[in-house]
Amino acid sequence: MDSLTKVWSRLSLSEQEGDTFDFENQDLKPRSMLVGKFFTKRTLSIEVVARTLRPLWKTKHEFHIKDIGNHRILFTFEDDLDAERILLGAPWSFDKYLIALCRYETDQSIKQIQFDTAAFWVQIHDVPMRRMTIEAAEGICQSLGHVIYGSDEDETDGGEFMRVRIEVDIMKPLSRGRRVRFGPDSEG
Repeated sequence: MDSLTKVWSRLSLSEQEGDTFDFENQDLKPRSMLVGKFFTKRTLSIEVVARTLRPLWKTKHEFHIKDIGNHRILFTFEDDLDAERILLGAPWSFDKYLIALCRYETDQSIKQIQFDTAAFWVQIHDVPMRRMTIEAAEGICQSLGHVIYGSDEDETDGGEFMRVRIEVDIMKPLSRGRRVRFGPDSEG
């Protein structure tokens, strides 16, 4: 037990090293930040990523790109509305691979951010026209993930189908369908 105590004392910080730095009164960077995880095994070129995304995103103000390793890139926007519009336009892809984006607003390390969900528009087909309601679309899609959009009928109406925006767990296989029932005696 004594040897463990000696080892632990060598691992502890000295008085000089042990001073605590307090971030509470420090200024924050005033810009809006998004972190993107690129689901590809290929090496990323920051210049190619920037050249590809700038015309697609069509931001009103400038944004900056920084490679933070492990296929993660930090996007810093001068205007918060640009960042919000890009999040609402997700999912995005690069070289046919998914880019999972999330806001970076907390004090956690970027390495700790989990990229296990992404927002997708899901279409629901072969539903009788009189059953095409927002509640039905949300109910059918609940098994896929968290329903983000669906409260506006203009957004869910796709003509012959309904659509709902879902936060999908991208670590699980995609659902192939869903059983529905129109009454106690029928199931489709």
